[in-house]
Amino acid sequence: MKINIEIDVSPEEARHFFGLPDVAPIQDKLVERVQAQIEATSDPAYLGKLASQLVAGGVQSVDAFQRTFFDLVSAGSKRKGSKKNDKD
Repeated sequence: MKINIEIDVSPEEARHFFGLPDVAPIQDKLVERVQAQIEATSDPAYLGKLASQLVAGGVQSVDAFQRTFFDLVSAGSKRKGSKKNDKD
Protein backbone atom coordinates (compact mmCIF):
# COMPACT_ATOMS: atom_id res chain seq x y z
CA MET A 1 0.00 0.00 0.00
CA LYS A 2 1.24 3.46 -0.83
CA ILE A 3 -0.20 6.66 0.61
CA ASN A 4 0.78 10.12 -0.63
CA ILE A 5 0.05 13.24 1.36
CA GLU A 6 0.51 16.61 -0.28
CA ILE A 7 0.71 19.71 1.90
CA ASP A 8 0.52 23.13 0.29
CA VAL A 9 1.96 25.79 2.62
CA SER A 10 3.95 28.96 2.21
CA PRO A 11 7.56 29.12 3.45
CA GLU A 12 6.41 31.34 6.33
CA GLU A 13 3.76 28.80 7.38
CA ALA A 14 6.28 25.95 7.22
CA ARG A 15 8.80 27.89 9.33
CA HIS A 16 6.13 28.65 11.92
CA PHE A 17 4.94 25.01 11.99
CA PHE A 18 8.46 23.67 12.56
CA GLY A 19 9.30 26.43 15.06
CA LEU A 20 12.06 27.94 12.94
CA PRO A 21 12.96 31.61 13.34
CA ASP A 22 12.08 34.24 10.77
CA VAL A 23 15.45 35.31 9.37
CA ALA A 24 14.06 37.77 6.82
CA PRO A 25 15.11 40.88 8.83
CA ILE A 26 18.67 39.55 9.18
CA GLN A 27 18.77 38.66 5.49
CA ASP A 28 17.53 42.15 4.55
CA LYS A 29 20.29 43.79 6.62
CA LEU A 30 22.91 41.53 5.07
CA VAL A 31 21.75 42.42 1.56
CA GLU A 32 21.84 46.13 2.45
CA ARG A 33 25.43 45.80 3.72
CA VAL A 34 26.58 43.92 0.62
CA GLN A 35 24.93 46.51 -1.63
CA ALA A 36 26.62 49.31 0.31
CA GLN A 37 30.02 47.60 -0.06
CA ILE A 38 29.47 47.12 -3.77
CA GLU A 39 28.46 50.75 -4.26
CA ALA A 40 31.39 52.01 -2.16
CA THR A 41 34.10 50.38 -4.27
CA SER A 42 35.02 50.54 -7.90
CA ASP A 43 37.82 47.96 -7.70
CA PRO A 44 36.84 44.94 -9.84
CA ALA A 45 39.26 42.67 -7.95
CA TYR A 46 37.52 43.46 -4.66
CA LEU A 47 34.11 42.81 -6.20
CA GLY A 48 35.33 39.45 -7.51
CA LYS A 49 36.69 38.51 -4.09
CA LEU A 50 33.41 39.54 -2.42
CA ALA A 51 31.38 37.51 -4.91
CA SER A 52 33.53 34.41 -4.44
CA GLN A 53 33.18 34.65 -0.65
CA LEU A 54 29.40 34.93 -0.91
CA VAL A 55 29.13 31.99 -3.29
CA ALA A 56 31.48 29.81 -1.22
CA GLY A 57 29.52 30.53 1.96
CA GLY A 58 26.24 29.71 0.25
CA VAL A 59 27.54 26.42 -1.12
CA GLN A 60 28.97 25.43 2.27
CA SER A 61 25.68 26.09 4.04
CA VAL A 62 23.76 24.04 1.45
CA ASP A 63 26.24 21.18 1.88
CA ALA A 64 25.89 21.36 5.67
CA PHE A 65 22.08 21.29 5.39
CA GLN A 66 22.19 18.29 3.06
CA ARG A 67 24.56 16.37 5.36
CA THR A 68 22.33 17.08 8.36
CA PHE A 69 19.20 16.04 6.47
CA PHE A 70 20.74 12.80 5.22
CA ASP A 71 22.11 12.00 8.69
CA LEU A 72 18.63 12.43 10.16
CA VAL A 73 17.03 10.30 7.46
CA SER A 74 19.61 7.54 7.80
CA ALA A 75 19.30 7.58 11.59
CA GLY A 76 15.53 7.25 11.26
CA SER A 77 15.80 4.35 8.82
CA LYS A 78 18.31 2.57 11.08
CA ARG A 79 15.94 3.00 14.03
CA LYS A 80 13.04 1.52 12.02
CA GLY A 81 15.23 -1.38 10.98
CA SER A 82 16.28 -2.13 14.55
CA LYS A 83 12.65 -2.16 15.73
CA LYS A 84 11.72 -4.54 12.95
CA ASN A 85 14.56 -6.89 13.97
CA ASP A 86 13.52 -6.74 17.63
CA LYS A 87 10.04 -8.07 16.77
CA ASP A 88 11.42 -11.01 14.76
